Amino acid sequence: MRHIAVNPEVRARINSGELLIARHDGFYALVPKEIGTRVRDRDAEMVVMLPAPGATAPVEDDPYKDFVVPDDLTW
Repeated sequence: MRHIAVNPEVRARINSGELLIARHDGFYALVPKEIGTRVRDRDAEMVVMLPAPGATAPVEDDPYKDFVVPDDLTW
């Protein structure tokens, strides 16, 4: 497993699919979605993560959507 240090803004862009992680010869790079899609078309093994379409879309019939999780919840 490899780690890339990112700030919260970049992490949000990765999670939203705006940035993709690409690798080549043991090096990793964050690339815009448009470039990552073109790279994946040439070699699917080079793109580490490509979010599934609609993966971040909220579930409309979620039975728990009206329940709020308290901020001070401890286990």
